[in-house]
Amino acid sequence: PISLKCSCGATLLALAGDTVCVFTMAASWMKKRVKMAMSAPLKPLARSRTVAWSDEQDDLRPGSAGGIRRLPPLAAKHSSVCSKTASLECDEDASAEEEKHTDRSGSGGTKSESEEDSDSGAESMNSEEYAKMGGTTRQRGRSENISNRQPSLMQRGGRHAGDFGDFLERRRVAALAIQLHALTAHEADLNPQELITAKMDMKMIAAFLDETETTDSVILDGRIMLRQERLWSDIWYLLVDYKKKQPLSKGGWERTPPSRLKEWASKFLEMRSFVRKTHTEVRGTILRFKLLNNKLAKPLKEVTNEHRSKIMDFWCEYHDDAWNLGTQKKSSALGFDVFKASNVPTSRGGSPVGKSTLQRKKSLGSLLNKSSPELLSPKADKRMLCPIKEPRRLRYLRQCHSQARIPLPLPFVIGETGSMDAAGLDLADPDILALAEAMPDVDSLSRIKLDDNAMLSDKAIAYFLKRLMQPLITTSLLELSLSGCVHAARHCVKAVVELINDTYLLRYLNLSHVRIEHKLQLPLCEAISAKHHLENIDLSDTGLGGGPSSHIKRCVKTLTQGKLKTLEMGWNSFSAEFYECLGECLADNTDLKILNLANSAANDADHSTSPINYFLEQLWKAKPLQKLDVSMNRINFRSVLVFEDAIQYHKSLRNVILSENPLGVHGYRGCLRALSNASNGLKHFDCTGGFSGEEPREDDSEVFSTSSLGGKYNLQLDKPYHRALLRMLYKAVERFKFDPPEVLTVVSSTEGFSHGAKNADGIWEVQRFGQVVLNFNLERCLQSTLFSDVTDVGGVISRFYEVARTRPAPEKLIQLLACWRELDGCHHEQTVFVKALSKDFFLSYEELDTLATTSQLFKSSCITTLVSSIPPSQSSYFLSQMRFATSMECVRCRLELRSFINFNPRNPTGHYNLDLEKPADSAIAERLILLDQWEVNIDKQLKRFDTSAAGNRSHARNALYQGRPLTDMVPAFTDWKVPGFDILQLDYSSTEVRQGNEDLMDQQLFDKMLHAVHSHDSHGDITVAVLRSLAHLIHIDSKQMRMLLGLFPSPEQRTETFVTFFNRLVEVHDSKLYKVRFENHEDMLSMQDRIGFTRC
Repeated sequence: PISLKCSCGATLLALAGDTVCVFTMAASWMKKRVKMAMSAPLKPLARSRTVAWSDEQDDLRPGSAGGIRRLPPLAAKHSSVCSKTASLECDEDASAEEEKHTDRSGSGGTKSESEEDSDSGAESMNSEEYAKMGGTTRQRGRSENISNRQPSLMQRGGRHAGDFGDFLERRRVAALAIQLHALTAHEADLNPQELITAKMDMKMIAAFLDETETTDSVILDGRIMLRQERLWSDIWYLLVDYKKKQPLSKGGWERTPPSRLKEWASKFLEMRSFVRKTHTEVRGTILRFKLLNNKLAKPLKEVTNEHRSKIMDFWCEYHDDAWNLGTQKKSSALGFDVFKASNVPTSRGGSPVGKSTLQRKKSLGSLLNKSSPELLSPKADKRMLCPIKEPRRLRYLRQCHSQARIPLPLPFVIGETGSMDAAGLDLADPDILALAEAMPDVDSLSRIKLDDNAMLSDKAIAYFLKRLMQPLITTSLLELSLSGCVHAARHCVKAVVELINDTYLLRYLNLSHVRIEHKLQLPLCEAISAKHHLENIDLSDTGLGGGPSSHIKRCVKTLTQGKLKTLEMGWNSFSAEFYECLGECLADNTDLKILNLANSAANDADHSTSPINYFLEQLWKAKPLQKLDVSMNRINFRSVLVFEDAIQYHKSLRNVILSENPLGVHGYRGCLRALSNASNGLKHFDCTGGFSGEEPREDDSEVFSTSSLGGKYNLQLDKPYHRALLRMLYKAVERFKFDPPEVLTVVSSTEGFSHGAKNADGIWEVQRFGQVVLNFNLERCLQSTLFSDVTDVGGVISRFYEVARTRPAPEKLIQLLACWRELDGCHHEQTVFVKALSKDFFLSYEELDTLATTSQLFKSSCITTLVSSIPPSQSSYFLSQMRFATSMECVRCRLELRSFINFNPRNPTGHYNLDLEKPADSAIAERLILLDQWEVNIDKQLKRFDTSAAGNRSHARNALYQGRPLTDMVPAFTDWKVPGFDILQLDYSSTEVRQGNEDLMDQQLFDKMLHAVHSHDSHGDITVAVLRSLAHLIHIDSKQMRMLLGLFPSPEQRTETFVTFFNRLVEVHDSKLYKVRFENHEDMLSMQDRIGFTRC
């Protein structure tokens, strides 16, 4: 066994995600062997591609870092990027070795061939040398060869790893370190789950690198990924070496300055710090919200000794003299008689034995009714009840006795509080009548709660309320609640109206679930409105909304004229006229802060919308409103768009409840956009039970999407949803710095349509009648000054997303992440959340990292769904893919992202088969539409001929959706709105040609590239995918095209390669040189059909 008690040791640093695993090996003779075993995985990582962190520079343009991709693991030495830091000493040899690798990776230069050959030779020799030197470890009598458990990623011809290779390398180093730690520490202080995961990773990586036959699809897919990335890396480094040697005037790249490595390391540290701080703030926000809204579990009320004593006195007053034993005497402490008579034999415990008879004494009722002098005489028998000093209790007990009811020891009755809380006690009429008899002797009564007493009759409650009309009570009553008294009716409501008129300080009135007759609704509203001190009203499930619309309008106008702060009218049936009137009335109200309209939308003739839309449209007028409950109102994605538009500048609305509504993904998108908008004050929304709902139909073109704005919109302006959609289009046009008439062109209209204008509150005022068909001109948007500095199609995507999509405001990011954290463990709800984010949001890598690390079980799905929503740079893609937990998880997620990873926006020409249900494939379709419109603009500016298949200048050819031609649905590909389902197939033929400073590829470099392809001996499809991803850096002539096509035996692969490199041809006049590679005429026809007959 290896002893850890050694002063000198070697330090192993393995960057696995964001953790630096630091392990110390003990013996000096073991140090060199472990270092040699570890050198194989560290060297390729030190020489792997580096990430260009600069957001201002394109990683493939002159003046940048010259390369895509990655932060070397040895940067951890400078930045100490770790979540668990162990302060261990490195020996001088290890430090010198790390400095050597750091200088190589940070200098930006390239090594000579002799250095590369020597390094590769050392790498290939390390594991064999270590095995020959007897590199074995023993544990518990078992011998294992470490070299057999550390398969190297350095295979034939693959000296550099790609994204997937780097991930496996990091996982392998981390897993190996954990196993070595387990061997040295005897697995005492190690989490067993970590060891199991490490062993599974080692086994999986070994299977990837092993060439034995297997039927496991995951292993086969992993091997294909490794082959593809090895070939990609070799060709990439050939191109980087060539580009850095070229002068800048000819398209060369600057060398990376030595200080860039430290900048990247500090940037990585800042991102890690941002994620940790954000998690802390999110947890604090959730806790504060629960405290403010009383959502935490309340502790049980402690029963004091004083309360117990009052309860005992109450029952003693009622029971003391009703029944007595003849030998009892009164106890001074508790008021009970004990057996102490000497002439009565007792048992050992003090109880009487022998003959004892029950004697009927004067009952409490007779004493109270007859006012017996025995009760009042000072010489009265001690066995008699002492007089009741409190008249309120005397009246109550007398009434209970007369009605043969057992009294209730309420805190109000026993004199403990000045409020009567009888909620949920199932009171009957005799009980409430007994309480009513005690009212004349009550000095003050602040609160009355009779909730959920369903057995009380209407007349009994009315009699009780009339007994409350005492001067001492009406001047002190603050709250009255009759919720759940379902038998309360006309008499009760009349009594409530009279009581409201008599009170002076009543602030809270709850009549929920009390049926209010039609003729009593207006008098009740008038009484409420007349009392300015009445602030909180609950009229839920009271039958409001029935009768003529004019009547309910008068009621709501009367109600809103008061000084109400809380108004609850849920569980009624309101029409569109009521909601429209309510929105108008709230414009003049300056006090209402809480409004509850849950389950109040009546059925409407138009089942696609809810009547509550008429209120949501005018929500911006209710400026004091802070909390709104519109749950269970059939609110779908259309209603959410109306809500999002209305609250854009609403600063006071903080909390909205949308639970139990069929929102779906499209509805949830609107909620998240509203929450992330910095111009409103929304802090929290509740969508419990609303994650499934209606989705737009295939023929539904009136759907708002920030990524698919182009196309026609047929708007009926008498509907709130269409008016809100028009206003949202106006806001989208504003973001491109245009006026609405410049982008939204009128195709047809009725009744003289004219574009709206903004009012003093910043709200677009639009027509409320007529019908109009508008066309959103995406071409005009791309001509904005915002795109003036964009020089290539790759930058178009990033700039368009920055302008059109939603960026979470810094002050709203915590609230957005708090909503995400509350869904932890709910898989379906989390799926809807990330899908909504992927459609409309433009996130940073730090925000994606925070979302992924919040839920460990949903991490892989979160990354897979949202990787298309981060800035389209290789650095962000690489870092996001390094966050997977295991190798198996990485393989499965990369398979789902295969189309997105292979997509090259700088050379989009090729065939696409996209499953639009996957967010990554849907993002490719949106980007192709954007690139198509961008290239249409370029073609018009350069006055190129129209080579499209349909004569609309579109670069999309043979487009099929659901097996039908896309041209049968829309005039052009740019007018199509991407749905979220089914399959899209198309051929894209770009017209982008080489820039003036880009020369023909050097023949020696071209020969090296062909040699790299031959040496890897990869499948033709892998080679085609690699060449397509790097085609934007390659410019060839007809002769080189012929040589390139000769690599592929399959006609389909030759056609795909030719289509990919057609725009990269420096000259196309010598087409006979490469056309000889196509033997069949059908291949030529297929090629011409994909590119265009006039171009090919």
